[in-house]
Amino acid sequence: MKKCPQCGAMMEKDVNFCTSCGYDLRNVDVQKEKTASAANVVQNTAKIEPQRTEPEVQNVNTSNKTEGQFQNYWQWCVDSWRNPGTSNPNVASWYGWLTILIKDALIVLGLYFCANTIINTLIDWANHRGSNISGWENFHVPFNIMLEIFVVVVIFEAVVIGGFYAGYRYVYDRKLSFLEFVNRSAHACNLNLILAAAFFLLMILGLNSIKFVVVLFLVMLGLFIASQHAILFGDDGAVRDKIYGFLIAFAIIFLCLMILDSIIYSSMIHSIINQIMATQNGSM
Repeated sequence: MKKCPQCGAMMEKDVNFCTSCGYDLRNVDVQKEKTASAANVVQNTAKIEPQRTEPEVQNVNTSNKTEGQFQNYWQWCVDSWRNPGTSNPNVASWYGWLTILIKDALIVLGLYFCANTIINTLIDWANHRGSNISGWENFHVPFNIMLEIFVVVVIFEAVVIGGFYAGYRYVYDRKLSFLEFVNRSAHACNLNLILAAAFFLLMILGLNSIKFVVVLFLVMLGLFIASQHAILFGDDGAVRDKIYGFLIAFAIIFLCLMILDSIIYSSMIHSIINQIMATQNGSM
């Protein structure tokens, strides 16, 4: 239907002249199509404009979200130093692994400086005593060896955490994800992050006390193992005996370490020895 602009009578769309007043209606359709086309252009423009600005808003929101997560991570670390046994479950799933990787990196870098300091001290001591140290004067520990040690430490911690996670799931039968368990584990022993940072700084300053290194490693290892026991034995609502959960965790850890020792650790030790000998022979 179309309306006659002169008399207002309603006509069928295929009528060219008004049956009431004779007004020419052939231009009415053309006028409506132009109006509809203009309306479509306005609507399409209105739809396109927010699409152009939407990615920018999304990028800003993503940036703010990432920045907020790192700020929350620092607060999470502070809370872990104040109350190690109380962990907030509503945090990002990567907090625990990030903490473990930072701690291990600080330890390995500290060992790198410590090993080179000790070796240089021994070389100077042997030189003063008149010993034959030909080829060892400029020896230093290859950095790729430290990368291999870093991998070994991370695998060891993953095996221990995985074993206790299996024991925890057996005892409590809860829907707790592995990353959530890692967060709790890292939160409980996050004092090791401070000890690792102190160890790294002392090694840079030239401390080469083997006794200090051994004692510090025993303390950090003790805190790490104790945190796993605290999570396994400290929660309420156990549906199975906690001792059996501990035995399951111990069995898994023992078997995994035996397998890793035969597959990875032994070959890695031989690789480290060969790299040290190759470095020493190359410096001769």
